[in-house]
Amino acid sequence: MSVYSLGQYNVLENSAPPNEIFIASLASYTSLLHEQNQILEDREDLAVLRSGLKQLPNLKRILILDQFGSSQDFQPYFYDHYNFEWYKDWSKELCKGIAHPTRWYQANVMDSGVHTGDSPWDFRGVKNLLDAVEECVPQLRELYMGSQVSNLTPDIYSLEEHNTILCRIAPRLITLKMDCYYMRFGPESQPDDYIEALQRILQETKNLQSLSLSMPSFKADMSKIFPKTKWSHLRVLELGDGLFGSDFLMALVNAHAETLRELRLRNVSLEDEISLEEVAAKLGQSLQLHMVSLLSMADITALETTGEPYLDDSRHEKAALLFMQRVPDHLLELKTSEGMAIAWNKQDFIPAYNLERVYED
Repeated sequence: MSVYSLGQYNVLENSAPPNEIFIASLASYTSLLHEQNQILEDREDLAVLRSGLKQLPNLKRILILDQFGSSQDFQPYFYDHYNFEWYKDWSKELCKGIAHPTRWYQANVMDSGVHTGDSPWDFRGVKNLLDAVEECVPQLRELYMGSQVSNLTPDIYSLEEHNTILCRIAPRLITLKMDCYYMRFGPESQPDDYIEALQRILQETKNLQSLSLSMPSFKADMSKIFPKTKWSHLRVLELGDGLFGSDFLMALVNAHAETLRELRLRNVSLEDEISLEEVAAKLGQSLQLHMVSLLSMADITALETTGEPYLDDSRHEKAALLFMQRVPDHLLELKTSEGMAIAWNKQDFIPAYNLERVYED
């Protein structure tokens, strides 16, 4: 049986989309692919990027998102990991060596985690983009790589030629936000290269005021990522989808207690016996936060008491209040929702969105 809608297919029971629909869609995709390849061969994209960026001499913020899925009409299937090997073989057979029609962050699994010279994944455009940004955006201060709804593959920053450019750009930045998705379907590959590459970039970010790191599906020991030196001007720290020892998390936050004003933790797991409330109680004694946000936090205490790793709503609320314990009650505002709590000092922080509407929904 095949399930399909608007050219997007979910392959079930090892069955393919109807051939006539697939072939028509593939022809259009192949034509666009050849045009793109010619542009990259001639480096026309680099020339256009240079020309465009030079018209924006005061540009300070760059966002790099993977919008492939919404910009083309050839998506023959949405595979799942139960039939992964069959999906990959089916794609290679019918696409006959052209680039796999899916998003960048799936490159690791479709290429078995190895990018060779004949890889169907083409990162030339990424390097050209980074080259143009380094050369033509001297005022760059904020770099966003991916988002929660548009993750990038870690190859964006870990491939050597990309990493070298980003390390040269890093000293300019006051804001760095990275959402990179590490695929774990198919053959396992070690994340050590990704961790070392990220370390090199962070070591060069001497002037950061805002740092956000998230690696959905990675669940790396994030203590390995951070350089030993601290950021003397860091005001905002956001961590997502990572594992932490409580001692390291406390050391990291305490190292920036003098300047840190916003702490955002999302889907972070504490991997030892210390509860989130204990961590919050200790950190809250020295922090001078304007805001703390906790979403889908997990610890061993929750697993032992409820059988589920994630904290319930009351524990999210208690931890948020403990982080903000130095704020007088008359200035403290608290909002909670399922699996989330946010607390802030009304005198120093104004939410950027309508919290009442968010939580009512």
